[in-house]
Amino acid sequence: MRFYTYNVGAQLVRELDIAGAVKRIVHDGGDIIHLELLTGESLMVHLIESPIPLYEIRNIIEANNQRGDHTLFMLWGSLLLPSNGRIVEVEDWQAGLLEIYDGKIYAYDIHHQEVFLYPVYFQRIGTTGRAKVHHGERIDVGAISSHYVETDLPNLKGHWRIAAFDGDPDFYHRQQARQLEQPLEQEVTEYYLLLRVDPDASMTEIKRAYRQLARQYHPDVNADDPDATRRMQNLNHAYNVILRTRTVD
Repeated sequence: MRFYTYNVGAQLVRELDIAGAVKRIVHDGGDIIHLELLTGESLMVHLIESPIPLYEIRNIIEANNQRGDHTLFMLWGSLLLPSNGRIVEVEDWQAGLLEIYDGKIYAYDIHHQEVFLYPVYFQRIGTTGRAKVHHGERIDVGAISSHYVETDLPNLKGHWRIAAFDGDPDFYHRQQARQLEQPLEQEVTEYYLLLRVDPDASMTEIKRAYRQLARQYHPDVNADDPDATRRMQNLNHAYNVILRTRTVD
């Protein structure tokens, strides 16, 4: 199993390098990879190949938090996560990851020597504690970025540094998001202005502009600015909306 996971880690590192999403690989331990993003944040990728209890999830993100590292968990999908379309009782460790990653868990698999990185969504069914599982499409590895989240679960309360993939190219997820937030054309134009790019800019230009602004305005380098967090949230929101509208078009 470890050889399998190391292959996934090697492929992830290659894809990140090709996408130009990271400044450098600090350390590649196979199943734990330490990266430095272009925006300056330190990121720990944990490839999980065996069942992980909630307390271990908490211990890992707490330790990373204390070092100033953002955490990204990716689980062996076919071994640890329910199959597509199943209705399941959500376990506490799954609830923890879903709380951290906004209703999804990142997964990896290998089919015929090809690596697949994809999100697994849990659509809650009322207040029953059950959810319907939906496997998303391949992740855009180049859309990796850092975030701050606050969780309020009984055994997972705190403010955490995490990393995620923005703009997941999954139709189901996009449609659900668009039902909650459907930006008008004028509003989308304002998001382009916020990122200082033209509406007809290429995705490469948009990503480059976002990363440059994120480096400039990130709260970690503007600790004395009370508006830094709000400004960074606005940048993230603008970038996410543009990604979503571009993938829908």
